[in-house]
Amino acid sequence: MTFTIGNITRFQNSGKLAKYAGIAPIEKSSGGTEKQLKNEFGNRGLNSMFYSLACRSICAGRNGNTPTNPIFKEYYQKKINQGKTKHQAIVCIMRRTCNIIYGMLREEKEYQPPKQLIEQCRNSFRERKQQEEEKRKLKQEKKEKYKKKNTNS
Repeated sequence: MTFTIGNITRFQNSGKLAKYAGIAPIEKSSGGTEKQLKNEFGNRGLNSMFYSLACRSICAGRNGNTPTNPIFKEYYQKKINQGKTKHQAIVCIMRRTCNIIYGMLREEKEYQPPKQLIEQCRNSFRERKQQEEEKRKLKQEKKEKYKKKNTNS
């Protein structure tokens, strides 16, 4: 599996890198009709690496209390709430990752996410997890009440 980017200066912008990696959609047009389709071309090894990075970024850590990358987890949740499918949301994260890597290679600097944003996203994740846990408990209690009611009758 090859996933080399090579010299970053050969790409004019991050969009060109995304197209090379097969992340950016391709346009198909005929007459007055235009469609944007999934890009199945490009460097599949590089695409696979970006996909793996995106999936690892949104998963919960070892203890499950905080995500590996709270900023991307929050962005993923935002895309899901906007009506995107889970795979489409992951592709959005792949594109953001591509933009970050392009900037890092172009500027030759380490990526430093804003610390305040990380903490804010962690807190949001914890709140959402707590709400989900409360909903699960309420649902369980309703099931138990329903079972008691039906067994007593």
